[in-house]
Amino acid sequence: SRPSAARLPSFRRRPGIRADAPRGPGPPGTMGLLRSEAMKYGMLVLPVQDARRYIDKIGKETNIQFEDMNAREMRRPYRKHIQRIDEMERILRFMFDEISKIDNCDVQKNRVDEFLAADGTYKLDVVEAQLAQLYQQFLKFKENNVKLMTERNQAVEESEVIAAALKILGTSGGSGGGDLSAPLVGDDALADRRLGYVAGVVPKVDEQRFQRALWRASRGNTFPVFSGIENKVVDPKTGGVVEKSVFVIYFQGMQGSMRDKIIKVCTAFGVNMYPWPSSAEQARQKDTVLRKNLQEKERALKGFQDIMRAEAVDLVAPAAGNLQGNSKIEDWRLFCIKEKSIYNVLNHCEEGMALRVNVWYPESDEGKIQALLKAAREGDQQGQGAFLNPDKGAWKSTPPTYIRTNEYTEAFQEVIDTYGIPRYQEANPALITVVTFPFIFGMMYGDVGHGTLLTLAGVYLVRNAESFRHTQPVLFGARFLVLSLGIFAVFAGFMYNDMFSVCLPIFASRFEDPDGDGQFTPTYDVKNSGGPGPYPFGLDWAWGGASNELLFVNSMKMKLSVLFGVLQMIFGLLLRWSNALYDKNMTDFIFECIPMMVFMLCFFGWMDVMILYKWTHPIDNPPNIINSLICMAMGQQDLFPLWHGSVELAQQLMKFIVISVPFCCSQSRSSCCGSTNRRRNKKTMMVTTSCSTRSKGATAWAAMGTGTTISSSARSSSIKLSRPSSTSWALFPTLRPICVSGLSPWPTSSCPKYFSRRPSPWVWRCHSRPTASCSIACLRRGSASPWASCSVWMCWNVSCTLCVCIGWSSRASFTRPVERSSPHTTLRH
Repeated sequence: SRPSAARLPSFRRRPGIRADAPRGPGPPGTMGLLRSEAMKYGMLVLPVQDARRYIDKIGKETNIQFEDMNAREMRRPYRKHIQRIDEMERILRFMFDEISKIDNCDVQKNRVDEFLAADGTYKLDVVEAQLAQLYQQFLKFKENNVKLMTERNQAVEESEVIAAALKILGTSGGSGGGDLSAPLVGDDALADRRLGYVAGVVPKVDEQRFQRALWRASRGNTFPVFSGIENKVVDPKTGGVVEKSVFVIYFQGMQGSMRDKIIKVCTAFGVNMYPWPSSAEQARQKDTVLRKNLQEKERALKGFQDIMRAEAVDLVAPAAGNLQGNSKIEDWRLFCIKEKSIYNVLNHCEEGMALRVNVWYPESDEGKIQALLKAAREGDQQGQGAFLNPDKGAWKSTPPTYIRTNEYTEAFQEVIDTYGIPRYQEANPALITVVTFPFIFGMMYGDVGHGTLLTLAGVYLVRNAESFRHTQPVLFGARFLVLSLGIFAVFAGFMYNDMFSVCLPIFASRFEDPDGDGQFTPTYDVKNSGGPGPYPFGLDWAWGGASNELLFVNSMKMKLSVLFGVLQMIFGLLLRWSNALYDKNMTDFIFECIPMMVFMLCFFGWMDVMILYKWTHPIDNPPNIINSLICMAMGQQDLFPLWHGSVELAQQLMKFIVISVPFCCSQSRSSCCGSTNRRRNKKTMMVTTSCSTRSKGATAWAAMGTGTTISSSARSSSIKLSRPSSTSWALFPTLRPICVSGLSPWPTSSCPKYFSRRPSPWVWRCHSRPTASCSIACLRRGSASPWASCSVWMCWNVSCTLCVCIGWSSRASFTRPVERSSPHTTLRH
């Protein structure tokens, strides 16, 4: 399980980012939810003898991301320690599995804060020795348990065979009251020589197959008898209950080929065979012996299980007598996670007289980190402390994304990260998603009854959060999200006036049926001429049960979804505008932001205007919006315009739509020219890679180690674990490490000195191939001026746009309008 009791924000890196011109250090201070934190790049220098202690303190108090300095050479000086910890984790997994099989042994997990407060009592060598000793002890426990359980099962099965023999042999005398001690076939030697039998126990699921195999092997010359076992047998290997049956096979002849065939069939099925008594007296004597033997086996098994339970109880008991802490074995597991992450970070350091590693850290936390290192140096007896040297030059790579969240916004940030992590200081959609996500969910879920149930569930999760903080960390993190979804679902339910598919008569209806014939007429001012208003809030309950209710309500919900969907997309474009203005990127602003907004408003915005106009203005022959949009795109004449002049306005908007598309496509050409110019000025080389290209070296990023991050703040501390993902570049809120997938990251060169860093000749670029819009100047670097290429490309775009507009206008001129057989009618309400 993943401990996530106190989840903190983490570094994230968005995949596929372009860092042709990395931005320098940003403005100081925190950015909140709107943009990620301003990051700084620096070198952390650690003394070799105390490197582990410093990394431990840094991991508990700060948030730092470490760069792999040994990626090119693949040197891992601390791999032996990690191999030891891997073996310890394997032992812990084995012990967790064994403890889970013991009743009333529940492990207290995920209490990370309590562990970090007292983790100094654990040492790697001591914990390793204790785990090795317990592992050998549990292996012996398991072997002895299997042995005792097998012996006990054999005694139970043989006892059941004898019990079946007593039933059969006891009735052999018939109803006349014959002697029960008489042999089954009498005293006739010839009869004893002619009849044989084989008895045993077979699993109940194999009974039919076993019977068919006997029939085929003996050609029908056997007579098997089966009887079920009431006492269920426990499988010593799996621990599951197995239902079995006792069988007795009668055949002709005590010895010979028939007996051999039957034994071979029994061996093939793996059944246990037991001797069959020849008389009832012998069966009773054997039964007495077996009962005593079974009691001894059960006493031995129970005593051994008590010993195992005592050892398990000691392991699941709270460590150091702290009733609020983890179990001892859980503390060992968290200790292994922490130690492994520390040594993973040390593996990223460059060796020398001191360990050196490049790090990313929040600019606002620089003072805290320096103070932490200063306080740690005071306890250094040898006087060689650690220090952080900020890099004041230009960054050669894009910083990671670090967004601070709280308990409420963390769940919404995870929703955003699922679709894509914002780039460094890019506008974060979580700021508006906190409201829009539950609101759009409420529009979909809108029902007062179901929304109330969801709200009550959210209230329960919030009020009782501490009770499942450690047992159900997923629910603990999503408690505010569930509450928000429920509240907005109730609001949308009142807006739809729907409670378990029943309309609520909250206010007086604005419809009446004076004649009582079911034809309702509105009592409010339909034409908006200053008369009585409509229903105060939501849908009028008079629509409930109407014959045209489904048609009207579905149309209303669909149009509401379109309105808010377009509004959501406009919010996204506004965030894109803010990114272009914040980055001072006029290319994106002119060739992306403005054309996209023009396209959005001229098409989807016009569609929303048509919807709202039809709702607010009564029209004798209201047009069909879909038909109007088709006429707008195809250049045909709309016979039912919204108002006089709306068709001409739609045609003008369509021209803007057609013109905006080439501008959006030309942005890739402009970016290509700009990046070519920057590469020429900086005299750097760009390497274009694809998903199938293998990188010569991988820049492995880790926050406190590969697969693990230990972080804390003034609010809480936590350890967060996740497996490396081969399809992600980012450290998500679950703190998964950045792995290589789809890009070719080239590592920066190692630092030969403490305070200098040799610039890398490699820079980042997205793996996508150049589009068809790339001109010769892009394909042949340096062969032409980028401004001349851009001018040629713009002329080409203008020519294509004019051709499209002329062709569209001529099509509109020579296309005959389609006549409609009947005017379009809509529901009046």
